Amino acid sequence: MRRLANSPSRSSREWARLVRDAAPVRIFTGVEELLRELDEAKVPSPSVVLLHHVRFAHNVGAALRCAQLLGAQGTVLLGGVAEQASRFEEALRISMAQRHQWRLRVAATATPATMQVLDAFKRYNYTRICVETDTAGLSSPPTSLQQANLCGAAAFVFGAEDVGVPFEVAESCDELISIPTLGKGSLNISHAVALVLYERQRQLMAADGRYTEEGIETLSRLVKRVLARMEVCLHDLSVTVTTKPCLLRGRLSSAARRVTP
Repeated sequence: MRRLANSPSRSSREWARLVRDAAPVRIFTGVEELLRELDEAKVPSPSVVLLHHVRFAHNVGAALRCAQLLGAQGTVLLGGVAEQASRFEEALRISMAQRHQWRLRVAATATPATMQVLDAFKRYNYTRICVETDTAGLSSPPTSLQQANLCGAAAFVFGAEDVGVPFEVAESCDELISIPTLGKGSLNISHAVALVLYERQRQLMAADGRYTEEGIETLSRLVKRVLARMEVCLHDLSVTVTTKPCLLRGRLSSAARRVTP
């Protein structure tokens, strides 16, 4: 099987082997099937990652891993890696799902009707959120990731490695968010997925009362202090190793004391 687009391919022996070997990964024949399962499972505020024409297996595999570890209930592959069985299998291998026995939910289609997919998420009351860096020409300015409300049922749309999310797809989404970065260029797709889902998890925990905003700010200040002190310690250690190896043990003890909050 070279492509996963049509139902005849999905009933082939190779497709059956792919589904069998992918266990415990749950591979869906369409987006509607995935959405029905999440709806029937009564998952509160579910989130799904949509990867639009992401072509490299290592990027998709890493994104699948991030989605699993950061609370997404499913991933939809729209073209890209889903166009060839070998690349799809490679992405599943890279995700480490089999090794860790993760029950990933993945819907893959080689020739996606993207607008129909977005309509399906709308019918199931998901907020369709486009994540994009290049937002020139779009009708609405993007919201910064930190300012966006990510707590509800959400479908996060990420674009291909080189071209991002197509204009018409971005315009069809309910919200547009961007990840602030320095300089030109964009993040690796898996890094973007990780940052967005991490921020969503932070917001959900804060809303649930597990973390207060004050507590998060205190933790942030503490982390910054520790990192700053670690930088000083590493500099001291570098000088000691280079100039006075005999003093290494004493400097390490001193560094450990200074890192203690």
